[in-house]
This record gives sequence, C-alpha cells and structure tokens, in this order.
Amino acid sequence: MGAPQISIIIPVYNVEHYLCKCIDSIIAQTVTDWECILVDDGSIDRSGEICDTYAQKDPRFQVIHQKNTGSSAARNRGLCMATGEYVLFIDSDDWIDSIHISTLLQITSYEFVDLIICAYYKESANKKLLCYNKPSKLERDTIILETLQNNIHAGLWNKLIRREILIKNNLNFPMHDFYEDMYFSTSILFFAKKIMYSSFPTYHYRVNSSSLTNTENQEKRIKMYKDFEANMKNMFNMFSLWDNKGMVSALYQHVNENKLKLLKLKKTEEISHILKE
Repeated sequence: MGAPQISIIIPVYNVEHYLCKCIDSIIAQTVTDWECILVDDGSIDRSGEICDTYAQKDPRFQVIHQKNTGSSAARNRGLCMATGEYVLFIDSDDWIDSIHISTLLQITSYEFVDLIICAYYKESANKKLLCYNKPSKLERDTIILETLQNNIHAGLWNKLIRREILIKNNLNFPMHDFYEDMYFSTSILFFAKKIMYSSFPTYHYRVNSSSLTNTENQEKRIKMYKDFEANMKNMFNMFSLWDNKGMVSALYQHVNENKLKLLKLKKTEEISHILKE
C-alpha cells in the first residue's frame, strides 16, 4: 500500500471532552486516503486512552505518547512520522466538515499547489462566525503583513501544505510554543511557489476558554509573551524583515496588544519589567 494523499497531524493535550468529536469528523471524511498522527503530549486526563481506542479500531490512526514538551515539539514529532503528499494540521478541540479534505484536494487537482489557505467558522457557545480569512493578494509579503495585522489567522489548521516543501527546506516548528504557527507558516511562504485560497468554510475553530490563548493565568501569560517575543525576533531575523517598515509597524502593534493583555493581570516585578521594555 502506497503513501496516503494526506497526513493529518493533531497535537493532543488534556482535551478529553472535545477529542472524540474531532476524531469522528476525520473518520467521516468523504476522502478515505489519509493517515492521522495523534501526538499525546503528556495528557493527564483520558485523552491518551481515547487516542489508543481509535487507533485499535482503525489502522489509519497512529498514536505517539510523549512527555509534555509543548505543541511545537508535538507537531515536529508528527511531521517526522508523516508520509503523505500533503500535510493538514488540526487542533484537537476543533472539528471539520465531511468534505473538508475533498474540497482542498479538488483545488490541487486543477494545478500544482504548494499551499492552500481556507475560510473557517469560529465557534463559541452561543455564536457561529464565518471568517473568510482571505488575503487581499495571494503572495508572500501581503500574507505575512495581513497575518501580523490580524486580518487573516496565523493558525496552521486553516492551511493545506505540500510536504515536499517542508522536507526540502528542513522546516520545523521553533522551540517556543506561542506564535509558533506564525513562525512556521511564514517559513512556508518563503518557499511556496503556488498559493491558493478556498472560500469554503469547512473547518470549525472552537473558542475554548480554557485554552492557553485565552488563559488568565499570570505565569502562563508571561510565558506566552516571552515565547511570542522570541519567535517573532527569530522570524524577523531569519527572513530579514526588519527593513520592511509595514511589517515592523504591524509587529510593534502586536507587541503592544500582548502587553495590554499583561496589564489586565496583577502586576508583579516580572510583568513590570516586561512592560518597560
């Protein structure tokens, strides 16, 4: 049996209440030629057990259990196991429509495509918001700038990536976990020759109040800011973005937004130091 068309990579950490819906939505795909790599990143709830149960029933699922090392390391581990022509990242508390993969693959059937960006639904308890997530131009600098400006989402879950790009250019996630998706997607843009857009919102992004992004935990917020700062500096250095005034301005806006989030927390000596930088 040859390699599958799609390698789906899902980092899993303490999502026992949402994981079955996510995995069931993958099983329901109209396209069956896929593999799914579930990376249990040291979960202390039933998430790892749930992963094993699905893998025992369906050989298309592979499960990796590892100590908790963060989403970047989990995704890198998944990439090492991937064999598909394309890579699709899904967050473990989200879900996809049954035609999600077929819709994206249909675009690749028309012409050679390295990267597809897609529309999605933003789901909360009482609201469902359609996000078109469409860049004004399908070219590198525009996409990077509009991502920094929060006009399009930096997440990897709204993208389909040709795996050959990652292999040829040795692209991996950085060691810091927050904003690792922006770092990684920006890296891809420097090597993707053909970028396409799908207007079909077949991905459902769950607004999870307990996720790291929405946490009010002071210690985690400080870590998020430090990871953000490290990844953005590395990204701008690696791709020589400091000479682009528009991107630098958008970066500083992002910096200020993250500082404002810290201001809402009780000030400690460490937070005060960060705010003065």
